[in-house]
Amino acid sequence: MYLRLTLRSRPFIFPIIRKRIVKKFSTDQKPIAIPGSQWSNKELEYFRIETVNVEDFEKFFQESPPKIENLSDQVKEVLSTDLSKVDVLSSIDWEGLKHVQASRVIKSILAVTRTHLNIESAVDDLAKSTLELFNYDRGDLRIQSREELKLEMCGSRTYAKPDMCIETSRLVIKLLVQEDKSYKVSNQDNDAESQVFAEAIASFQGNSKVEIFKPPLEAQLIPCITLLGTYPTFYLFKVTKMLSECVKMGNRPEEKTIVEKIPIF
Repeated sequence: MYLRLTLRSRPFIFPIIRKRIVKKFSTDQKPIAIPGSQWSNKELEYFRIETVNVEDFEKFFQESPPKIENLSDQVKEVLSTDLSKVDVLSSIDWEGLKHVQASRVIKSILAVTRTHLNIESAVDDLAKSTLELFNYDRGDLRIQSREELKLEMCGSRTYAKPDMCIETSRLVIKLLVQEDKSYKVSNQDNDAESQVFAEAIASFQGNSKVEIFKPPLEAQLIPCITLLGTYPTFYLFKVTKMLSECVKMGNRPEEKTIVEKIPIF
């Protein structure tokens, strides 16, 4: 299940980019159980989780970029709205918009880039309205915000809390979204990539328990998204039983886990 990147080239993209600073840590010291919000490159190094950039859209998403003419009318309405104007707040004909969901997405974009800068809930609202725009709540799926997931780590129980997730009615997590707060002026470090990986591992652990009547999960591919303003980075994280057990016990895995990623700038 992959989110179509039809918004990737629009002019309303959030203007601030910061490179992720990767620090090197010693892997000799066993980590302690901490919430997913406190995960950093230290935990990724210990549990041997690495990322690799995928430059090709088709290779990552296993399909070609969608053509405009094949998109839904509500998506077309978002794409046809010029949000680059200086006076965009007064120039949009709100009554002329035909689709309620398109209006919600446009308002969410303006909140993130114009009226509610640095407000975490604005990015969360944008994530939810965009997922709804592409019907990721159809059928048995629902979009849930701020769900607390149990995370078994280093012999203890802690938690991970994604900003947004897509789950089934049986609480099987299918996709995760985490805001990247690194653009904010703060003394507190924030590592959205490490956080969302902790959330993916917690999701796998929870999904394994939900699917109790089926053979135990050996692996699950969990798509993840981090959002820096309106800039998304997409990840394909194949969480394995081996990695999950190592996190549970605090053991260093013998094998690396490679997560594919594609940033959209």
